[in-house]
Amino acid sequence: MRHVVLIVATFGLLTKVYAQVNTASLTFQLSVPQGEYKDHYSKTGTGLLFSYTHRLKDKPGIALGGDMGILQVSKAGNSYSGLYRNRNDNYYASATNYIITIASKLRGYVFTFKGSVRVFIDLTIGTNIFFTYASISHYHGREFLSRRPRLVTDSSFSHSSLSLRCGLGVGTEISIDKKNKLALLLKCTYLYGSMVNYFSHPHVKGLEITLTPLQSRSSMFLAEAGVRFGMFNKKKKHRQ
Repeated sequence: MRHVVLIVATFGLLTKVYAQVNTASLTFQLSVPQGEYKDHYSKTGTGLLFSYTHRLKDKPGIALGGDMGILQVSKAGNSYSGLYRNRNDNYYASATNYIITIASKLRGYVFTFKGSVRVFIDLTIGTNIFFTYASISHYHGREFLSRRPRLVTDSSFSHSSLSLRCGLGVGTEISIDKKNKLALLLKCTYLYGSMVNYFSHPHVKGLEITLTPLQSRSSMFLAEAGVRFGMFNKKKKHRQ
């Protein structure tokens, strides 16, 4: 857990800078297993990734930052009417596998095309947390606002395991306004992943939940698409 704490602390310190060089992005991410990970569990994951970067004052082509995100790799669920723990009711059993990302990164802007398209390279290092959650719940009324069926958990199981992730990514920012405050962000990254224990192939039949334990390296290809915007920037004061 020490490298996770260090990465989070570094990310927190970066938010305290106050020049107008801070940007953030929110992207949709798609993961594709590679190598040994693909051989063991070739399942594409989807989710969201939040990134924050601070460009250095004396070296505007260099930026430091961090990533925090989540991928849903697989899920299985099933409704069941019957007896469970001496109670006859309507139940829902489910199991979901996630990958949670916490990482730091170094970004270098390579070149700018016509002032509105910027190409960059990212070096990243951090951790992927392989997290599994399974539960059996019973239906109890409806949610107040959404009016969707409300679930109350009767029993649950969770498992988490950490792997080191590091890699190289190439991306581009395409400005979508004249002041360059908003930009479309596209990026692809190859990530090496260390050995990790995780669960796969969730299956639910009735109230019986089965998961397959696996161990492998966890390298993957990651594709991103989203929006880049300014964050934690102080407004310039105009002299009178």
